[in-house]
Amino acid sequence: MKLAHHALSLVLALTSLGGLVPACADGGRGGGDGGDPALAGYPDELVLPATLDPPEDEEVGTSPCVFDDDHWACRLNVEGAGFFALDLGEGRRAYSRTVRARIGAEGLVDAYDLPIFVYEGDGGGPDLGAPVVFRPETILPPRATSAVALDVNLNRADYDGFVAVFDTSDPEGTSQYQQSLTVFDSLGEAHQIEIYFTQTAPGQWAWNAMCPFGDIDGTDNGDGLVVAAGSMVFDDQGRLQTGTQVQSGVTFFGAEPQDLTFDFGSAIDDGGDGSGSSSYAAASSLNDVLQDGYPAGWLAHLSVDFSGALVAVYTNGRTVTLGRLAVALFDAPSELAPIAPHVWLATSGSGPGALGPAADGSRGSVRSWSLLDAP
Repeated sequence: MKLAHHALSLVLALTSLGGLVPACADGGRGGGDGGDPALAGYPDELVLPATLDPPEDEEVGTSPCVFDDDHWACRLNVEGAGFFALDLGEGRRAYSRTVRARIGAEGLVDAYDLPIFVYEGDGGGPDLGAPVVFRPETILPPRATSAVALDVNLNRADYDGFVAVFDTSDPEGTSQYQQSLTVFDSLGEAHQIEIYFTQTAPGQWAWNAMCPFGDIDGTDNGDGLVVAAGSMVFDDQGRLQTGTQVQSGVTFFGAEPQDLTFDFGSAIDDGGDGSGSSSYAAASSLNDVLQDGYPAGWLAHLSVDFSGALVAVYTNGRTVTLGRLAVALFDAPSELAPIAPHVWLATSGSGPGALGPAADGSRGSVRSWSLLDAP
């Protein structure tokens, strides 16, 4: 549904004076017998298209709001003080406490196809910025792995007095423990990394991270290539004393160069408490591993929570807060001028709307539900 040209022109005329509809001398909100001729008949005439009536069907749905393949429309209500802000174009706004929302060509819009203003990101902090028309990212670009955190125990009892030296041609034969993990390049391609741990002296370990050479040159060469390396020293209580990394750069085939930084714990020599990786006389094992890369993902669904946050879940498993609904507060909300069912304009009596994120300070939270069998 699109706004009729004459209807939009009238809305813009109504808001041409500083964005507020002038109040009449008798305290009314724009009667039709005087003042600006653009206000003739206002507000008795419907400003938005007369062909668009409030839906007559009973709204049945599930809470909270989720936009997905089965639910493409949601009811959003402000619970508490404030109004959602709607874009009329050319810097002008309308306001509503309840919207029948959907995601259309113009982004998140109400039943009149008016875009609903949203703060980008999580909608908090000093760098809030101005609210914008919200268009969800349907594709989340991949992120190359740059940081890997591992928590391992390396068996101190594995040392047999032999000074071991790691050999890339015989990695399993010159290490006491190995661990696999997956990292991603700038294109979102997954690469298998094998980390080999070699105890060079009691409580002293070298580690080498290797990938198949074919991941670098694009061939089927399965020989291992070291892409990151370093060492760890543990104290007489098995705590991490020092940790160093001497190699980190890698360029996977067809992708951008990237650094792989490995973190094995809070080293004492770096001011830490020695937690994280350990070297006790117990079987070598992996306790935890995290890495910050991921492949590309497509938008699976978008939900709206009580704070007005728009939370996207992508097919790669990532959950991202894309924005937060904007809510306006007025000094005199009873002086707002109605222009359509549940839609108002600011007037000189109401004062301009003070915008901020939903559920922030005295602004109301958002109650939402997905609509079933939405027309």
